[in-house]
Amino acid sequence: MGVTDFSDEKLNKLTLKFTNGPANSTYYIAGEVYDKRTDANTTASTMYAVTFNQAGVGEITFSRNQINNFDLGKWGDSKNLNFKLVKTPGTWESIATAYTGSGKNRLRPMDVDDTSTLTVDLSVVDFATGYVPREVDTFIAYEIDNTLENATAPHISNTNYSRIIVIHNADENAITVDIPTITNPQEWSVIADGNKAGITPIKKDDTAVKIEMKKVTVPALSMAVIVK
Repeated sequence: MGVTDFSDEKLNKLTLKFTNGPANSTYYIAGEVYDKRTDANTTASTMYAVTFNQAGVGEITFSRNQINNFDLGKWGDSKNLNFKLVKTPGTWESIATAYTGSGKNRLRPMDVDDTSTLTVDLSVVDFATGYVPREVDTFIAYEIDNTLENATAPHISNTNYSRIIVIHNADENAITVDIPTITNPQEWSVIADGNKAGITPIKKDDTAVKIEMKKVTVPALSMAVIVK
């Protein structure tokens, strides 16, 4: 829709559409949809309600005047709209599968679609627009340029390494990490793995770390330091 702020007059209404909610039930919105004089979660019967149908879909539409009364910043974030669905006004009993203990939904104005709607997927814990859930990487890998160190500090014979790559694998399986800078595997050596560590290369037959063209394989729950 092209709005960057909920105060934009182009937004003459705002519909919050909830999906994957509890079927055939009603929940109340606690949060920044109320004015400055009203608590975020009040026992008053004037709290906004969302009724879910049999498919777990519910929605509520706010007028321009109601949007003007939003107290953005009530929960410390003055740019976005923050709220949480609660089962009973005045309590914090919520949808267990939709929120962490202190979790909430966070909606950005820039994500309002052409129908003036923001969709909240309650199957995603603490759903926030503009955030794409991703699997957490089970490894850390980084490369160090060691040329300056070699130029300014004494070094031990046969350890004049120009590049150092460190990989930590927290996965319960071996992983293969893409390393584009390994264009000639024969130039690289392992100096540390899950069993040994030093400053001189470990014999290839004595390590399970495998260096190949543009990639390195590290055993499960282990690490590797390779050098060139």
